[in-house]
Amino acid sequence: MINFNKFYKSYIKIQRKAYFNIETTSRCRLQCPFCQRQRKGGKEKVKQAGEMSYQDMRKIYNFTDNINFCGQISDPIYHTDFLKILEIKKNEYPNKKMDIRTNGSGKKLDWWNKAYDLSDETTNWIFGLDGASQETANLYRIGTNFNQIFKVMQIGAKRNIPIQWQFILFEHNEHELNLAKKLCNENGIILNIIYSNRWPKEKMHLGINKSYVQIEEQTKNQKVPVQKYAKRYFNK
Repeated sequence: MINFNKFYKSYIKIQRKAYFNIETTSRCRLQCPFCQRQRKGGKEKVKQAGEMSYQDMRKIYNFTDNINFCGQISDPIYHTDFLKILEIKKNEYPNKKMDIRTNGSGKKLDWWNKAYDLSDETTNWIFGLDGASQETANLYRIGTNFNQIFKVMQIGAKRNIPIQWQFILFEHNEHELNLAKKLCNENGIILNIIYSNRWPKEKMHLGINKSYVQIEEQTKNQKVPVQKYAKRYFNK
């Protein structure tokens, strides 16, 4: 018979090492068509979520070593004062890890310089750009400002802040994948290529199609790590 107390302690020990996926807010500037926010009644439901308090963040960090601010229904940087969150992380939890997944649009360079001042090697910035030009990146992430975001990524990389480019591969952006690799290699940015698993049938009329391109694995001369998510959607 399993000793529950022993099992529970073991479970908690494992969970302390896990990444906790957190929404900081209910806000987002973009209008991505497959997002839950764009479903009927979605925005109204999301608004009810409110914002993460600083005290709640402390509670989470007192339990785990890793927080992942991944906006499934929002963008973490649009928290009322995300700089305060970074300040708490730097001053109170300097050895713990934080991943921040954002589109990056809409913030001034002064804000980004302050954000990078509060970041270090334990703070990983992941920018969602699904294309290597304004025209292409804006086809799915409607409201994206490619030039603004890429400039912010370059600034972070020059400051030795860990910067990743998350590139969701669609049929409409396949032709810019090599350009994205080139830009990353030239600027010291990590390219993270993923496939989407969001394909709502009610949005198929928009003509946003899956990519069937098979990504080659990393080579010695190309520092471009690749993650393959939801591969079952991309087998011919």
